[in-house]
Amino acid sequence: EDVETAIAQAIFEKKPVGIGMDGSVTYDLRDSGHQIHTMKWEWATEVSIFVRATIVTDSSYSDATLKAIKENIVQKLSTYAFGQDVTATSLYAPIYAEGVTDVTSLEISEDGTTFGTTAITIDQNEIARIAVANIEVTVSE
Repeated sequence: EDVETAIAQAIFEKKPVGIGMDGSVTYDLRDSGHQIHTMKWEWATEVSIFVRATIVTDSSYSDATLKAIKENIVQKLSTYAFGQDVTATSLYAPIYAEGVTDVTSLEISEDGTTFGTTAITIDQNEIARIAVANIEVTVSE
């Protein structure tokens, strides 16, 4: 079973009677009475997030620490729901979790060019995600 069939089947089974559907993706399903029902939905748009941080560490810092920080940030953003805005403050905990002494700067961006601390607004049909390559961490001791 492909993804579209699974989504259409889930909508068909779970959607309450009388609730309309909207979206640019359509899929026709045949019920047990051989009637065709057209399911509609919209795919979410992924919004790429970029992070730039400057951290202070102690002598226990290693490349493994940097890798763990980046993985923690990716994991944190993977839990974000559709339409959930991204704030820089929400990303402090994944950094401090690796024994970082201080975070002196933490900025976020949608384009990888313009960074700041202002929340990034995510629309209801969008979902925020980040790749490890989009995370820049500068270390100062």
